[in-house]
Amino acid sequence: MEEKTIAFPKIANDDKHFHPLSLEQDFMKYDIDDLLYGFMVYHTTYDPTAKEYYLTERKWTQIRPLFCRGTAMTAQTCRRHLDKLISKSNVIHDEERRRYIFPHNNYYRYQNINNAMIYYLVITSNPNVIKLYIYLLNKWLWKQNIHEDYDFTLKELREALGYSGTDNKGVDSAFRTILFSLAKQGIIDAIPTWTQINPNTPPSPVYRLSFVAQHPKEFKTITTERAMALAEPRSVKNLEMNQ
Repeated sequence: MEEKTIAFPKIANDDKHFHPLSLEQDFMKYDIDDLLYGFMVYHTTYDPTAKEYYLTERKWTQIRPLFCRGTAMTAQTCRRHLDKLISKSNVIHDEERRRYIFPHNNYYRYQNINNAMIYYLVITSNPNVIKLYIYLLNKWLWKQNIHEDYDFTLKELREALGYSGTDNKGVDSAFRTILFSLAKQGIIDAIPTWTQINPNTPPSPVYRLSFVAQHPKEFKTITTERAMALAEPRSVKNLEMNQ
């Protein structure tokens, strides 16, 4: 069996491995907890009976020195960070079965991204684009699992990504530009529909996400008109969704 290794903090441009990125406020801060979580998940085993991913205490003891060397930390410091993940319920320590369990719920704190996709985004965009892409991918995959469409509003994006209470018009404009860019590159496919969300306000666009690429090889060909629907929804109010 091929030995699994992981490098810190470099992200390689390869097709075979995935890297976990945080969906919370510590996004893009290279927090050691993110690295520790990703390292442990990378070495987990799936238990089909319990339907859970786990890492035995014995295996963790064996691979922990590799993580400590890669991050230049002591075993004691590593333990403190693991305790932090456990306190947040990101990791469950099952002392009876002597294993660490990684909950797999509909709502993820982390989203695993293919390294080739991360590499593409890093060299072609900025942290705001990456953050929005990860959020949309996370929600889209969740809805796919339960066989439902994913609809979102700009207000949802503001609140979810930490821009609530700021210049809404400016933030919404930036979001529309990012959505246009992602669509024009073939990374996402979505269309706005006008919905009366509040009876006291004019109709506003609700975006239905129909596709999110998880690898550069999956990029679609999206017409400029279709992509512009995300940037200027009023000008293409009657645009129909074409697959």
